[in-house]
Amino acid sequence: MKAMSVLWPHLQDLVALVDEQMRIAQISPALRQLLFLEQSPPEAVRLSALLLNCEMPLSLHEERWQPCQCRDVQGHLHDLEWQMTPLKEQPGLYLARFRKPAPDAALQQALQHIYQHTARDTGQAFLDALVRQLCRELVVEGALVAQWDDRRHFHLRAGYFPTGLAVDVQWLEAMSQPLLKHCMRLDGEMVPELAGIGVDVLKSVPLRSADGVVWGVLAVLDGDRRSLPAWTEDLLVWVSSRCVSEMERVQAERRMEQLAYYDTLTELPNRQRFTEWVNTLLAEPEQCRDRALVFLDLDRFKLINDTLGHLMGDRLIQLAARRLKRCLDAGSEVFRISGDEFAILTSGASELNRLLERLVLAFDRPFQLEGHTVSTTASIGVASWRVEYRQAHDWLRDADQAMYAAKKDTHQRIRHFDEELWARMRARTQVQKQIEQARENDELFLQFQPVFALQESRLRGFEALIRWQHPEEGMIGPDRFIPYCEESGRILKLDRWVYRQVCQQLVEWRERYGADQLLPVNVNVSASQVCQPDFVDYYLALLTRFELEPELIHLEITETALMEERGAGARHLEQLRSEGMRIVVDDFGMGYSSLGRLRHLPVDVLKIDRSFIQDMLESEEAMEVVWAIVTLAHNMGKRIVAEGIENTQQKDLLQTMRCDFGQGFLLGRPRSAGEAAELLSNAGEAAASGIRQLAG
Repeated sequence: MKAMSVLWPHLQDLVALVDEQMRIAQISPALRQLLFLEQSPPEAVRLSALLLNCEMPLSLHEERWQPCQCRDVQGHLHDLEWQMTPLKEQPGLYLARFRKPAPDAALQQALQHIYQHTARDTGQAFLDALVRQLCRELVVEGALVAQWDDRRHFHLRAGYFPTGLAVDVQWLEAMSQPLLKHCMRLDGEMVPELAGIGVDVLKSVPLRSADGVVWGVLAVLDGDRRSLPAWTEDLLVWVSSRCVSEMERVQAERRMEQLAYYDTLTELPNRQRFTEWVNTLLAEPEQCRDRALVFLDLDRFKLINDTLGHLMGDRLIQLAARRLKRCLDAGSEVFRISGDEFAILTSGASELNRLLERLVLAFDRPFQLEGHTVSTTASIGVASWRVEYRQAHDWLRDADQAMYAAKKDTHQRIRHFDEELWARMRARTQVQKQIEQARENDELFLQFQPVFALQESRLRGFEALIRWQHPEEGMIGPDRFIPYCEESGRILKLDRWVYRQVCQQLVEWRERYGADQLLPVNVNVSASQVCQPDFVDYYLALLTRFELEPELIHLEITETALMEERGAGARHLEQLRSEGMRIVVDDFGMGYSSLGRLRHLPVDVLKIDRSFIQDMLESEEAMEVVWAIVTLAHNMGKRIVAEGIENTQQKDLLQTMRCDFGQGFLLGRPRSAGEAAELLSNAGEAAASGIRQLAG
């Protein structure tokens, strides 16, 4: 009950915790508001004393819905149904749940029509369709959605007035206070200000967020109160929740879009914005012909960060960003790529030399950081446009290579990408050949990192991670060789090798512990793999060959790859999903996915990128992103995995957010198949039977 005690003040359901004498021990905010109790209910108050026309005495051991009524502060009766459920964990306590009775047939039909006409719309299109369909279902002269602003005025978000009612911005502003009072039920049915436009009746409900904040109002207007159905107000209440959900989604999506395209520390456009903008330019080579990409990295930044602290490091990044912006000419743009790395896309060749001179001079002056004088130079790499560039990462790769060459050369701070560097880069392709040999020589192997259900703190599965036992360098992580495999196309063979190894490992575990003990394994898959014509057939064929259930495989694909390959790739994922596999979006939050589109893609689980988990205790922006992702994912019926959990504070906070699953060094490091088998053995049959909930 510890977790319940933390979450109880935030529950939006109509529930209360009572003892055998019906005395209230806990009450949810939603039920307190309905019954108009004080901030805390009077001591020893009985829940039954607040209800009317309920069956008494009530058998506390009889779990069935029973009718009752309650009266609000103005004396209006509300029909309800309630049910009592004993708590097994705490004998003598019971959970009282309330709900509104099912609506009548006419109301259900109206709701069905409204949902049918708005199901495919989002944002403004949804609001427009909503008010239009409300008018049609109720046969009224107008309907509107208005939003409450910081100046305590309503602004029209959507309106439909088929009979030509004189509802405009000035009228709505004048109506703000009366309309707010009316929808909050502080005034009677009539609003005097309506007479001027020929309206006899107004029915309205507040648009209230989950935390009780009034966002706006949903209202219908008509010239004859007698023509409105008796269930008009119930219809508005039902529809308002859908309206609020969409408005919250749009607001969160706009916030995420801002966070996705701009760096919160420097307010510069970020790597995602850089990639999209440069890719657009590269599609028209004439726009790139005279341009150059300047890649800049602060020297000694790690030392400064480690000695003065991360706050000072962040301040240095901010000051450096300001100096960079002052160096630009009118047609250039600067981006923060990552950490202390910046990229500048120049406007033309004629400005390049002057820009480089200004950049060198800008970092000749020391920085003042809270009383500390800090000197740092910048290593600068320059890559002029080449016809071979097809994607932004091609151009950035060459500028990055030039920057590292400048950093290694103590005699120069600026290095241009030239034929010498081009030859060095070709030498790196040797690594790709070594990878192919490594697979043939059995130097590649898998480790398994456990995934836990955060609310239960129980093992729920594993993620398969590839490693390379290099004969000379020792164990090498995937970040050293996976990018080369993707560039060369060898990722296709590597993906399938990993998948086959996982299937074989599952068979070994099944033979050793039995099918009931098996837990799902997450397998990473590249975007290019997903788009292969035989992708679905190959992955299903292996399951058949090894006699494995599809639910035991969860395919992980990065957010960026999923959005880029949402054509054939999305169809292939949907086929596997229909067979029982689960689809996980990895590194979610690093790119920008329109959540309106994401809910139509074959996705079961969103894995929040580790950078947000690592930063959320110190960064309000990161905290907002995590809250938004968890809330919106649950609203779309998707589960959440948080990766990179390294301390108990992160875990506790994620549990409070109701994050479903987690993985990280705090919960369990990657381990060999044998060590994972021991963990699997200790998980127990009861945990294994519920594991396939990871994706719903």
